[in-house]
Amino acid sequence: MGSTVGLYLPTEIVVLIAEWANTLSLYSHDGQNQSPARARQKTMYNLCLVNHQWYSAAVGHLYAYPDFLAGSSFVKFAQTISPPSRFNKSKTDLGTLVYGLRLDHLVHESSNSLTSRLLGRVSKNLRHFTAPRASFGVNALASLAKCHNLTDLDLSLIGGKSISFPRLKKSIAGLPNLSRLILPTFLEITHTTPADGEWPRSLTHIIVGGHLDAGVMFHFDWPANLTKLTISGCKNLNESLLHELLSNKQLVHLPELEIWAGTQVIDYDLGTPVLFSMPALRSLTIPVQMLPIFQIVDHLLIRLRDQSLPLRVLKLNEMSFASDTKELADQLIYELLDGTLGNLWSLGIRREFMGPLGLDKESSAIDHYIMDHVEKATDEELDAIGLDEVGLYTF
Repeated sequence: MGSTVGLYLPTEIVVLIAEWANTLSLYSHDGQNQSPARARQKTMYNLCLVNHQWYSAAVGHLYAYPDFLAGSSFVKFAQTISPPSRFNKSKTDLGTLVYGLRLDHLVHESSNSLTSRLLGRVSKNLRHFTAPRASFGVNALASLAKCHNLTDLDLSLIGGKSISFPRLKKSIAGLPNLSRLILPTFLEITHTTPADGEWPRSLTHIIVGGHLDAGVMFHFDWPANLTKLTISGCKNLNESLLHELLSNKQLVHLPELEIWAGTQVIDYDLGTPVLFSMPALRSLTIPVQMLPIFQIVDHLLIRLRDQSLPLRVLKLNEMSFASDTKELADQLIYELLDGTLGNLWSLGIRREFMGPLGLDKESSAIDHYIMDHVEKATDEELDAIGLDEVGLYTF
C-alpha cells in the first residue's frame, strides 16, 4: 500500500493565499445571510485549523477585525485576549493583532472592568474602536488613553452621565493619530480649561448630537485642524442653534458640513443665514427641508450682484414627506443654481426623493445647469476638490 505524501507549500505562498482569501471573502457570502465580515472571519478560522503553517499565516487576519455573532462569541474572545489569572496565557500576544474592535451590539455580556481590561490588551495596534452601550465607564478612559495608534473613535452609544466632557477630552488629548471622533449622544458638552488638555492635532472630523447648548456652541473650543463637522441626531436642532454654532470664529474656515436631522422637525424661518459668513465652505450635506434657507441667502445676495456662496458640493440626504418643501423644490433648484448656488459643481439627491420632489423629469436640465458651472473651472480647481461625481447624481 502506497503512502500519502502531503503537498508542501512555501510559507510565502501560504501567506499570499491567506491574504487573497481574506480579501475575497469580503466580497462574497455563503448563502446563509452572513455579513462579509463574518464570512471573512469564518474563512480565516478554517485556515487556522489546517496546520501550524497555515495558522501562522491566517491568525493575524482572524483577529484584526473580530466580528461577534452573539454575546457568547464575545465572551470567548475576551477570555482569549485577556484570560483570567487562573487560565494559562497564550504564548502569542493576540491583543497586538487586533486593529478594530466594535462592541456596539453588546448589552449585558461585558462590564466596565472587562471593557477596560480588554482595551488595555489591544491598545498597541488598535486603530478603530466603537464603545458598547452599557459597559463603558470612567475606568475605561485610562485604557483608552493608551491606544496611541487609534484613528477612529465612536462613543455615540455611551449612555448616562457617568463621563464628563472635560474628562473625556483629557483622556483623548494624548492620542496623536486620532482623526475622527463621534461624541456620546447623551454627553453634555461643556466648556473646558487648559488643564483638560488640547484636542489631538490630527483630529479633523467630529460628529456631535444630542442636546446642544447654543451659548456653549458659540464659544466652543473646536480642534484646530477641523475640516469636517457632522451634526447628527441633535434633539433641539433649529435655525437659532445652527446660527450660534456656525458663528463660532473657529468654524469660519470649515470646508465641510453635514446635518442629519432624522425625525426632527426643523424650522428655519427666523434669524439671518450663517452660511454666507463661511467663505471656506465647499461641501454641504443637509435634509431636503432645509432648502428654503438658500432662498433667504439668495435674497441677501440680490444686494451683492454677481456673488454666490462658495459651495461646490451639495447633498440632500433626508426628507420629511410632511414638509411642503417638495412643492417648492423644482422651482427652487433652478432659482438657486442661477444665484446662491452659482458655484455648485455637484448635486447629490437620494434616488427615492426625485419623484416626490418633482425632479425626476427635470434631471437632464438640472444636470446641464450644473455642468455649465463645471465647464468654467480649470483642471487644477477640479483636481483640488477631488470630486467623485459632477453634475446631478442620485445615490
